[in-house]
Amino acid sequence: MEDSKHVTMSSKPTGTANWKIKLHEILRYPMTRTGPAIVASTLLYVVAYNVGVRWWKGDQHPVNRFMWRIQEQEGKLDPVLQAKKQAVLAYQEDRFYHPRDTVPDLGV
Repeated sequence: MEDSKHVTMSSKPTGTANWKIKLHEILRYPMTRTGPAIVASTLLYVVAYNVGVRWWKGDQHPVNRFMWRIQEQEGKLDPVLQAKKQAVLAYQEDRFYHPRDTVPDLGV
């Protein structure tokens, strides 16, 4: 008898763990749909916005109107922000409730 050839099959290493490949396949399939992609992108935007505002403005600055009102009711709102609010309200009142322009005469 001739020498029998013994062949050993082995998978070629890809450099990535098998569980990482399976996890990527599991997560990739639902993200190819429109709904989960919209939800994921919206969630990513909200998280990035909140983290960005916290990093840029600091912990004491209200991130949105909801937090602004809570801090205002508790008396924790920064005096600089209260002065800005008063300036904006004064501008709105002056601009919209006391206009300086005269109404044009249309000849009616």
